[in-house]
Amino acid sequence: MNQSGFALAWSFLSPIAALIFLTKRQSFYWIVVFIFMLIFSIVFEPKLLGYVVQVSNQTRKLFYIMNISAPAFLTFLVARYFVNEQKKQNNQNQILNSITKAKNDEIIGSIEYAKRLQESILPTRQRRLKLFPESFVFNRPKDIVSGDFFWMEEMDDIVYVAVADCTGHGVPGAMVSIICMNALERAIKEFKLIQTGEILDKVSDLVVQTFIRSKKNVKDGMDISLLSINKKSRQIQWSGANNPLIYFIDNKLHTLNPNRQAIGFNVDRKIFTSHSIEYKDNTTFYLFTDGYLDQFGGVKDKKYTIKQFRLKLTQSVEKSPRSQKAALNRAFEDWKGKNEQVDDICILGLKI
Repeated sequence: MNQSGFALAWSFLSPIAALIFLTKRQSFYWIVVFIFMLIFSIVFEPKLLGYVVQVSNQTRKLFYIMNISAPAFLTFLVARYFVNEQKKQNNQNQILNSITKAKNDEIIGSIEYAKRLQESILPTRQRRLKLFPESFVFNRPKDIVSGDFFWMEEMDDIVYVAVADCTGHGVPGAMVSIICMNALERAIKEFKLIQTGEILDKVSDLVVQTFIRSKKNVKDGMDISLLSINKKSRQIQWSGANNPLIYFIDNKLHTLNPNRQAIGFNVDRKIFTSHSIEYKDNTTFYLFTDGYLDQFGGVKDKKYTIKQFRLKLTQSVEKSPRSQKAALNRAFEDWKGKNEQVDDICILGLKI
């Protein structure tokens, strides 16, 4: 086959492309044109039929132009097809993005409202400062709402203070925190319990009773540090579930270790221990969750650890509550660097 015959064979791709990429009406017109071009080629290039007829140069140029135009038109069709497909995809993406943004705005709005509800049941700044004028709270959720919380309640002459870390963080953690706060309230108001260990035992019972109603075997709970201060009898008690207590008497550091079990379901459950602490003026207590200690960062990208936390508290214990909070925040930011915050954080410092 000579050059013009090769071009003719190549041009058969043109009607195929028309059928694939064009509408039925457009394909019909293009195939009619192609058939006309094919007949014209056979008439003026009879070598395909086994004999040779001399044609003018002008006719041959016209033939070549038609054969060149076929692949050119094919290229145009393919390009237009993909351009149109890209436009359709972009339009679909815009629609999906609009829907996603609307849904996200709705979800964030709901979470923001949940945050306001959660904050409304936490002790207010005024109430905290009334009970403990020299105190601070470093509360930093990982998400908008938190599974960590601090709690204060006054019954008769006793002030109860707690910092807790509920299972999970974000919305699930916040929902568990409401259940756990309610259990704390019931333990001291409804069941009239005074000993911190007994309070945690009852709270654990109430949390288990709440979740046992579900058929989905929910085993959520919390770690907690619970302190009771009787300013009249000058007695202090503390109990902990997985979270320790750090306190300073005469600027000397002391640590009380918790029971190694969480509030909630435990296979081998034991009663919680009530620790008595010497009541001495100007004693500073720190109740905290593990979010600060578990933060990855530093040069070697490791956890902050309780050892560094004790050192930081020792360095700032004599400062004002505001300065202590600022120092903790700076240390956390310096340690975290560009890493993501790994967990909710709640630290409560108070001086008696």
